[in-house]
Parts: sequence; structure tokens; C-alpha cells
Amino acid sequence: MDAEIKMNKKFLEFLQKQTKQAAIDIAKEFGVVAVKHFKDGFRTGGGQTDKGKWLPRKNNSEPERAILVKTGSLSRSIKIKSFSPSKVIIGTDRSINYADKLNFGTQYMPAREFLGKSEELKRKMQSVS
Repeated sequence: MDAEIKMNKKFLEFLQKQTKQAAIDIAKEFGVVAVKHFKDGFRTGGGQTDKGKWLPRKNNSEPERAILVKTGSLSRSIKIKSFSPSKVIIGTDRSINYADKLNFGTQYMPAREFLGKSEELKRKMQSVS
């Protein structure tokens, strides 16, 4: 004996819309967690990426000032750049033109990665989901 159930087309469309919205909401929440995670590195001296803690400044004339913090612009510029149900991109404002030099280093300055791959962030995301 078989039973045939016809789903209402409008109900199926509603379910699809709700599922897509839930995925977008989760992606946004992941983005918020990631931004906070990377901004915390400015308070702790790095260590938010798999590259580890940041090297100290060579000429540390202001030992009370955190590494990579002078005005706070770089930290404040970390934002969710874009997101979709399957991907979230975190980055800095374009106006912070020195961000890449700090993150990746130069021939004269060591890299102090403040955005990058992070197993710790992966673990945080697993506890959010």
C-alpha cells in the first residue's frame, strides 16, 4: 500500500526561503565571531592566527603600548567584507593601506599576522554551530 503526498508549492518555496535565511544568519554570526577573534589579537599581542604571537618591536620606546596599536585604526578596520550561506570574508578597510605590510611583513619588518588561518577560530566556530 502506498500513500502519495503532494506538497503545496507555496509551502515548499517558504521552506526554501527560510532555510536560505537561516544559512545567511549563521554565516553572519560566524563573521561576528571571527571579527571579534581577530580584534582580540591587538589586545593580546597576536596569537590569533596559526603563526603565533607577534615579535616585539625592535626599538620599544613605548613599552606600555600594545604591538600594532597606535591609533587603533587597524583594529577598528577589521570587518565582515562579504558573506554568503557558504563563505564569510573578513578583511580591513581599503583606507588602511599599510595593513598588508603589517600582516605579511616586508624585507625590513617581520610579519605580524593579525588576519589568517586559525585552528583556534575553527574550534570556536564548531562551538557556535
